[in-house]
Amino acid sequence: MNKKIVRWLADELPLWKAKGWMTDENAKELEAYYRPHIANTSPSWGRLLVIALSILLIMAGIFLLFAGYWYSFSPNGRFDWIIVLMVIALTVLGAGIWKTTPASMMADVCTLLYMGIFTTGLLLVADTYYLGESYAFYLLISMVISLPAIYLLQSDLGMIVYLLGIILCCFAPSSISQYSESYMLWILLLAASPFYIKSVTHHHRYTSLLCVSWLYIIAIFSAFFTTVEVYKIQLDVYVIAALSMITYSLGLCIQTKGIWTLPFRTVGLLGLLYTIVKGTLLSTWLEANQIAISASEIVACIFLAIAVGVCLWQLIKAKLRIPIFIGCLPWLIGLLYILANQNFSPLTVSLLLNVYVMVLAIFMFVHGTIEKHIGYINGSIIAIFGIVGARFFDPSFSFIERGLAFLIIGIFILLINGVYVWRKHIKRSRGRRRDRHSDTMSVVDNASSENEGGSNE
Repeated sequence: MNKKIVRWLADELPLWKAKGWMTDENAKELEAYYRPHIANTSPSWGRLLVIALSILLIMAGIFLLFAGYWYSFSPNGRFDWIIVLMVIALTVLGAGIWKTTPASMMADVCTLLYMGIFTTGLLLVADTYYLGESYAFYLLISMVISLPAIYLLQSDLGMIVYLLGIILCCFAPSSISQYSESYMLWILLLAASPFYIKSVTHHHRYTSLLCVSWLYIIAIFSAFFTTVEVYKIQLDVYVIAALSMITYSLGLCIQTKGIWTLPFRTVGLLGLLYTIVKGTLLSTWLEANQIAISASEIVACIFLAIAVGVCLWQLIKAKLRIPIFIGCLPWLIGLLYILANQNFSPLTVSLLLNVYVMVLAIFMFVHGTIEKHIGYINGSIIAIFGIVGARFFDPSFSFIERGLAFLIIGIFILLINGVYVWRKHIKRSRGRRRDRHSDTMSVVDNASSENEGGSNE
């Protein structure tokens, strides 16, 4: 809605009432309808961007001034300045709690300033005393300290930065060498879940909710991949496939709730694509042939299979045919692990997975074409490219074997495309014949009606 037009209308209403062009009752209805837009005196985005840019320039200037003199200070002098920074951070937080409204723009600004100043002070402590830890360790501490401020001020932007910090911790080069830090990732994600649930329940700001939803799902998968890497989980492809399928089916079942459910479906499908690529590599099944599965891993896999079955049952009740076919992938991965562990050749196991994906891609392409669902068509193409890319970069194959694989896949795709074009051509020719027949019948009917009219005369 154009606010300039609304304000112009508000200024013209008294004149229109005076000239009798509008009754008092209609004028009051218009004022009641447009009053929220007229009373909105919040600053424009351009002005806010200018203010933010000026604040960034001021902070950059202060940083450069301190950077020039920082190493000339003694360690005690540096520590004094760090204490000053911490006091400033606490002052900003106190002012935000005292004066700002929770979940407002000023609350977001106070939360971000508090998090930025505190993290800077923490990194300066590490630099002053040469602690030598990875930056992820200090990010974890900063996230722990920032969480109360995020809840007190109900800051969506603060939660976005918080989740970004968790993702950065997962991708730090040498951060998760200790088991305690991988535990901390899950504890921090669990601590953020009440905020996410409240945002989903109230969803007062859809853009912020969508960003938080994206980052929360990505942070869960990042923490999961980190845990797999730390603990060297042997059935990693099966576990990732099960988690991805559960996420994808959950997104399908709640997709009517709003656009915030999009990350569930997208990230779940990306996880399933990762399992397809990983399962195509021969090294995956070479390692699976040598592993010794413990009883605890078997129990965990059974629970995951039951969870996948529950999700499949929900998809069956919703009558979603293609997602049901997609959701069977974790069970297939588990079966392939059993076959690989029973001394089946890695190539055979990999080809079984590829056949399943090829059949799935054909069904997705045909169903997407019939139903005019572009998502299924794109998904089938991406699945084929995933197999081709995995075969191309698999060092277990020679160039001749890769060439033969690409040749067979290419011919197969051309044959499918040829059959599809042939059927489409037959359908069009039948339609043309039907149209010609109908035109001929209409001409005959018109001629007979004219003859009857002439005979009557």
